[in-house]
Amino acid sequence: MHSALAATAVRNVLKKKLRLSDRAYRLAYNLFALAGLICMICFLVTIKSPRIYTPGMAAYIILGILLATGLSGMTICVMKYFRQMSGIRLNGQREKLEISGIHRYVRHPLYLATFLFIIAIAGYFPFVSNVLAAVIIIVYTVIGIYFEELKLVDKFGDYYRNYQKRTAMLIPGLKKKVSG
Repeated sequence: MHSALAATAVRNVLKKKLRLSDRAYRLAYNLFALAGLICMICFLVTIKSPRIYTPGMAAYIILGILLATGLSGMTICVMKYFRQMSGIRLNGQREKLEISGIHRYVRHPLYLATFLFIIAIAGYFPFVSNVLAAVIIIVYTVIGIYFEELKLVDKFGDYYRNYQKRTAMLIPGLKKKVSG
Protein backbone atom coordinates (compact mmCIF):
# COMPACT_ATOMS: atom_id res chain seq x y z
CA MET A 1 0.00 0.00 0.00
CA HIS A 2 2.81 2.38 0.89
CA SER A 3 4.44 2.05 -2.53
CA ALA A 4 1.15 2.11 -4.42
CA LEU A 5 0.09 5.33 -2.70
CA ALA A 6 3.48 6.88 -3.54
CA ALA A 7 3.18 6.08 -7.26
CA THR A 8 2.52 9.19 -9.32
CA ALA A 9 -0.41 7.70 -11.25
CA VAL A 10 -2.15 6.45 -8.09
CA ARG A 11 -1.48 9.72 -6.28
CA ASN A 12 -2.96 11.76 -9.15
CA VAL A 13 -6.09 9.57 -9.34
CA LEU A 14 -6.67 9.68 -5.57
CA LYS A 15 -6.05 13.42 -5.35
CA LYS A 16 -8.63 14.00 -8.08
CA LYS A 17 -11.24 11.57 -6.68
CA LEU A 18 -10.82 12.78 -3.09
CA ARG A 19 -10.35 16.43 -4.16
CA LEU A 20 -7.11 16.77 -2.23
CA SER A 21 -4.36 19.33 -2.74
CA ASP A 22 -0.74 18.19 -3.00
CA ARG A 23 -0.23 19.32 0.58
CA ALA A 24 -3.28 17.42 1.91
CA TYR A 25 -2.36 14.26 0.01
CA ARG A 26 1.23 14.37 1.29
CA LEU A 27 0.03 14.83 4.87
CA ALA A 28 -2.49 11.97 4.55
CA TYR A 29 0.16 9.76 2.95
CA ASN A 30 2.59 10.39 5.80
CA LEU A 31 -0.08 9.75 8.45
CA PHE A 32 -0.93 6.47 6.69
CA ALA A 33 2.76 5.51 6.61
CA LEU A 34 3.13 6.34 10.31
CA ALA A 35 0.06 4.24 11.19
CA GLY A 36 1.50 1.34 9.21
CA LEU A 37 4.83 1.65 10.99
CA ILE A 38 3.13 1.68 14.40
CA CYS A 39 1.12 -1.45 13.47
CA MET A 40 4.27 -3.21 12.30
CA ILE A 41 6.15 -2.34 15.49
CA CYS A 42 3.22 -3.53 17.63
CA PHE A 43 3.17 -6.79 15.69
CA LEU A 44 6.94 -7.32 16.08
CA VAL A 45 6.81 -6.59 19.81
CA THR A 46 4.02 -9.11 20.44
CA ILE A 47 5.04 -12.00 18.15
CA LYS A 48 6.81 -14.99 19.70
CA SER A 49 10.06 -15.63 17.87
CA PRO A 50 13.20 -17.66 18.61
CA ARG A 51 16.42 -15.85 19.54
CA ILE A 52 19.23 -16.31 17.00
CA TYR A 53 22.15 -15.52 19.33
CA THR A 54 23.00 -13.66 22.53
CA PRO A 55 25.11 -10.56 21.87
CA GLY A 56 28.30 -10.11 23.86
CA MET A 57 29.74 -6.89 25.24
CA ALA A 58 31.69 -6.08 22.03
CA ALA A 59 28.52 -6.57 19.96
CA TYR A 60 26.55 -4.30 22.29
CA ILE A 61 29.18 -1.56 21.95
CA ILE A 62 29.23 -1.79 18.14
CA LEU A 63 25.44 -1.97 18.00
CA GLY A 64 25.22 1.00 20.36
CA ILE A 65 27.38 3.06 18.02
CA LEU A 66 25.23 2.01 15.03
CA LEU A 67 22.05 2.76 16.97
CA ALA A 68 23.22 6.21 18.09
CA THR A 69 24.52 7.06 14.61
CA GLY A 70 21.33 5.87 12.94
CA LEU A 71 19.02 7.60 15.40
CA SER A 72 21.00 10.84 15.21
CA GLY A 73 21.03 10.75 11.42
CA MET A 74 17.31 10.00 11.25
CA THR A 75 16.53 12.83 13.66
CA ILE A 76 18.66 15.35 11.75
CA CYS A 77 17.16 14.33 8.39
CA VAL A 78 13.57 14.34 9.62
CA MET A 79 14.05 17.76 11.20
CA LYS A 80 15.62 19.02 7.97
CA TYR A 81 12.96 17.53 5.69
CA PHE A 82 9.92 17.83 7.98
CA ARG A 83 8.11 20.61 6.13
CA GLN A 84 8.65 18.99 2.74
CA MET A 85 7.85 15.43 3.86
CA SER A 86 4.79 16.36 5.90
CA GLY A 87 3.09 18.51 3.29
CA ILE A 88 3.28 21.55 5.58
CA ARG A 89 5.59 23.61 3.35
CA LEU A 90 4.38 27.02 2.32
CA ASN A 91 2.26 27.46 -0.81
CA GLY A 92 4.34 28.40 -3.81
CA GLN A 93 7.56 27.16 -2.22
CA ARG A 94 9.44 25.12 -4.82
CA GLU A 95 11.02 21.82 -3.92
CA LYS A 96 14.76 21.97 -4.42
CA LEU A 97 17.34 19.24 -4.71
CA GLU A 98 19.45 19.10 -1.57
CA ILE A 99 23.12 18.46 -2.43
CA SER A 100 24.96 20.12 0.46
CA GLY A 101 25.96 18.79 3.87
CA ILE A 102 25.70 15.01 4.15
CA HIS A 103 24.15 14.97 0.66
CA ARG A 104 27.65 15.63 -0.71
CA TYR A 105 28.54 12.07 0.37
CA VAL A 106 25.28 10.11 -0.05
CA ARG A 107 22.12 10.82 -1.98
CA HIS A 108 19.84 9.17 0.59
CA PRO A 109 21.14 9.91 4.10
CA LEU A 110 17.76 9.29 5.77
CA TYR A 111 17.63 5.77 4.34
CA LEU A 112 21.25 5.11 5.33
CA ALA A 113 20.56 6.28 8.89
CA THR A 114 17.39 4.18 9.02
CA PHE A 115 19.29 1.10 7.86
CA LEU A 116 21.91 1.61 10.60
CA PHE A 117 19.13 1.97 13.18
CA ILE A 118 17.24 -1.12 11.94
CA ILE A 119 20.39 -3.24 11.85
CA ALA A 120 21.25 -2.14 15.39
CA ILE A 121 17.77 -2.98 16.70
CA ALA A 122 17.86 -6.39 15.01
CA GLY A 123 21.29 -6.96 16.58
CA TYR A 124 20.19 -5.88 20.07
CA PHE A 125 17.07 -8.01 19.85
CA PRO A 126 18.25 -10.83 17.57
CA PHE A 127 14.99 -12.69 17.17
CA VAL A 128 14.15 -14.32 13.85
CA SER A 129 11.17 -11.98 13.41
CA ASN A 130 13.29 -8.83 13.92
CA VAL A 131 16.09 -9.96 11.60
CA LEU A 132 13.56 -10.98 8.94
CA ALA A 133 11.75 -7.64 9.29
CA ALA A 134 15.08 -5.77 8.98
CA VAL A 135 15.99 -7.66 5.80
CA ILE A 136 12.54 -7.09 4.28
CA ILE A 137 12.57 -3.37 5.12
CA ILE A 138 16.06 -2.90 3.68
CA VAL A 139 15.31 -4.81 0.46
CA TYR A 140 11.96 -3.02 0.05
CA THR A 141 13.62 0.37 0.58
CA VAL A 142 16.46 -0.29 -1.86
CA ILE A 143 13.87 -1.21 -4.50
CA GLY A 144 11.94 1.94 -3.58
CA ILE A 145 15.09 4.03 -3.99
CA TYR A 146 15.33 2.83 -7.59
CA PHE A 147 11.84 4.19 -8.33
CA GLU A 148 12.42 7.34 -6.30
CA GLU A 149 15.54 8.06 -8.34
CA LEU A 150 13.56 7.66 -11.58
CA LYS A 151 11.18 10.35 -10.30
CA LEU A 152 14.12 12.57 -9.33
CA VAL A 153 15.69 12.22 -12.78
CA ASP A 154 12.32 13.06 -14.31
CA LYS A 155 11.95 16.10 -12.05
CA PHE A 156 15.53 17.47 -12.08
CA GLY A 157 16.92 15.97 -15.33
CA ASP A 158 20.63 16.24 -16.05
CA TYR A 159 21.19 18.08 -12.78
CA TYR A 160 20.21 14.90 -10.90
CA ARG A 161 22.08 12.62 -13.33
CA ASN A 162 25.27 14.58 -12.66
CA TYR A 163 24.60 14.36 -8.93
CA GLN A 164 24.21 10.57 -9.29
CA LYS A 165 27.56 10.35 -11.08
CA ARG A 166 29.49 12.14 -8.36
CA THR A 167 27.63 11.03 -5.21
CA ALA A 168 27.11 7.58 -3.71
CA MET A 169 23.55 6.32 -3.29
CA LEU A 170 23.90 4.98 0.28
CA ILE A 171 27.49 4.09 1.14
CA PRO A 172 29.97 6.98 1.05
CA GLY A 173 32.69 6.33 -1.51
CA LEU A 174 30.65 3.70 -3.38
CA LYS A 175 29.37 5.41 -6.53
CA LYS A 176 26.99 3.82 -9.00
CA LYS A 177 27.77 4.26 -12.66
CA VAL A 178 24.87 6.01 -14.35
CA SER A 179 24.11 5.32 -17.99
CA GLY A 180 22.65 7.83 -20.39
